Amino acid sequence: MFTKTRITVVVGSSLFALALLAPTARADVSPSPSTTLGARAQAAQTQLIARMKAAADKEIARRIASLSGLSTRVDGMKRVSDSAKSATLSDVQSQITALTALKTKIDADTDIATLRTDVKSIVNAYRIYRLVIPQGQILVAADRITTTITAFNALMAKIQSRGTVDASASADFTAKLADAATQAKNAANSVAALKPDNGSTTQLQANQAVLKAARADLETARKDLVAARKDITTMLKGLEGSASPSPSPSVSPSPSPTIS
Repeated sequence: MFTKTRITVVVGSSLFALALLAPTARADVSPSPSTTLGARAQAAQTQLIARMKAAADKEIARRIASLSGLSTRVDGMKRVSDSAKSATLSDVQSQITALTALKTKIDADTDIATLRTDVKSIVNAYRIYRLVIPQGQILVAADRITTTITAFNALMAKIQSRGTVDASASADFTAKLADAATQAKNAANSVAALKPDNGSTTQLQANQAVLKAARADLETARKDLVAARKDITTMLKGLEGSASPSPSPSVSPSPSPTIS
């Protein structure tokens, strides 16, 4: 039979043993579910940020490549005014510089909200497919039309040197070339001064209206050249017994830039 004193000792010893074991028991406890979920969420966000940056870098690279190609084409223009050519090249280069800086910022972003804003700006603030590329394409088309007009005039001089040509066809030819030149000049001048909208809906709509009108001018010029080419055929047929000059220049359709 235990005495009161022995019971007290046994109980006291047991409590002391449990106290010694308590720290070891707490150390063996697994991480709480909330801690595990937090780590998983952090890992998922890190992966999302990496994917967003990779996609953004790809889109920026695609735009820079398009701008570089356009710059080469614009630089090769011969008939568009130097001021229009210079302004377009400057706009293209400024967009390349801005996109390069944006890529650097995106690659350094650590906050997902900031990253989303920067990624969104690729489309909203740098509208190269809605303005800069179409703008450059219109200038290149206007330059090509003007070059064709020069070639047509040279051909007309050859035809006239070989005899009397159909007066009606000659008059129509001259009128059509004059109108084509006017339309090409109007198209080039109207788009040369356009600037990116930087997210402004009003400016975007204004730019789109100018681009649409410029495309219509180019289409009119193209039709003028088609008619002028027919006039050349008529005049050649009228030169009986004379050797035919070289074939008339082909007329390329005006561009229809893709808008994204």
